Amino acid sequence: MSADRDLYKVLGVGPKASQEEIQKAFRKLARRYHPDKAKNDKRAEERFKEISAAYDVLGDEKKRREYDAMRAGGPFGGFGGGASPFGSAGGGPFGGMSGGPFGGMGGGARPFGGATGRGGQEIFEEIRSGGLGGLGSLFENFFGAGEGGGFESKLRRPRPGQDIETTLEIPFEMAVSGGKQKITVRITEPGPGGGAPVSTSKDVSVKIPAGIQDGQKIRLAGAGQAGPNGGPPGSLLITIRVQPHPVFSREGADIYSKTDIDLKTAILGGTASVRTLDKTISLKIPPGTQPGQKFRLQGQGGPKRDGARGDHYAVIEVRLPKRLSSHQRELFEAFARSLRGDE
Repeated sequence: MSADRDLYKVLGVGPKASQEEIQKAFRKLARRYHPDKAKNDKRAEERFKEISAAYDVLGDEKKRREYDAMRAGGPFGGFGGGASPFGSAGGGPFGGMSGGPFGGMGGGARPFGGATGRGGQEIFEEIRSGGLGGLGSLFENFFGAGEGGGFESKLRRPRPGQDIETTLEIPFEMAVSGGKQKITVRITEPGPGGGAPVSTSKDVSVKIPAGIQDGQKIRLAGAGQAGPNGGPPGSLLITIRVQPHPVFSREGADIYSKTDIDLKTAILGGTASVRTLDKTISLKIPPGTQPGQKFRLQGQGGPKRDGARGDHYAVIEVRLPKRLSSHQRELFEAFARSLRGDE
């Protein structure tokens, strides 16, 4: 992309566009000209590179401020629009600048002409080499130092790749105890010989830490998009979704489950089977156990970071008969009267 191309016009937005508007414009154009969609179209490929380079500057607030300063003229006055800061229709370099730090440069006047007769390139070389005082550092900030250090070359410098965001659903047991899970992501890599980017699928092994909660994120550095111009790859950001379990729920490392007992066991006591994460345990039920009462099974929960384990809580539910015969009804009514002291 030519250094004098207006980056705002490349993305089809105005200079006062918000960062969100710039991002939306880039995404719209990227979808339209992406090499995967416009295959074997060299013009689309060049357009994609052009809008990517423009967004790399305008999508970064710091780079955008620097570009806006350069575009507006900065310390050298306004060269307006998207014009190159090193030339103008009025003649030599810095021509047409009225009100710059060199003073009195109107129309197409040559600010350094006359007795010396030095050309624009010669002046530019002197600026870059420090021959004109502090202006050299300003030029380096905008256009890079050394040979070929122009604005366009800055766009070719290695830059970090973009992050990839995705969602991974895992079983309840894996969320509690940890484990490994594979996930497939699509990444865009540079084509052979610097050609059009190529979209490929990649399998990534994800280590799930014990005790991870629904909605938490895992960051895998270096597993994101490849960095432009040989820069470091971005990260893979994974949002974890934990599948609900039909029996268990949890609070931290503690596990909860419902345990059904019949009316006789609730009143007279007995035993009940409790399913934990690892095994089934026989739980002693004391007489007079109430619905909703909790029994703690110490150390039968999920693992903790310190190596210990949480507890398992069995929450009692009492099964009541749905239908009674006339004889059973009489017995229960007699039983109820006995509890009230009627008999």
